[in-house]
Amino acid sequence: MEGIIVEIRIEGNRRVSDDTIRSYLTSKVGERYYPQKVTQDIKNIYARGFFSDVRVEGEQTERGVILIYHVVEKPLVKSVKFTGNDKITDEDIQKVITVKEHQVLNMTDVKETEKAILEVYQKQGFYLAEVTHEIEETADGQVKCNFQDSGEPAGVGQASYIRGK
Repeated sequence: MEGIIVEIRIEGNRRVSDDTIRSYLTSKVGERYYPQKVTQDIKNIYARGFFSDVRVEGEQTERGVILIYHVVEKPLVKSVKFTGNDKITDEDIQKVITVKEHQVLNMTDVKETEKAILEVYQKQGFYLAEVTHEIEETADGQVKCNFQDSGEPAGVGQASYIRGK
């Protein structure tokens, strides 16, 4: 493909506006088409963290080049729940988590939250605790993050002291 970009379309977005996505692009209407700029555009869109997939289609027309950016948005976190945490409070967990309701799902945050919850258990002496997560998709395209924990204290079951004579 070659020529001047005559149109840029954005498809697949629901929450992030076309104008916002266009602001990430180095390719502009009225400028010459360069494949390197489109590659940079894809990187720029991914770097924002809102999208799980980005593809670009180009159409060569008599007027010039039409670029179509197809994006798939990451889901929003609808809820964050904790189960099995009878040894520590939800308030203690809330202080350390990075996964928040109404934010874009980020799997790095999910792993960091697991680790942070585990550290809370360990600070309270529950060294054998385990923390896992489950991501549940909802009908409206959002997700529920459920963290399951089991805190078991590490200690000595029975100790005997024998005094020598």
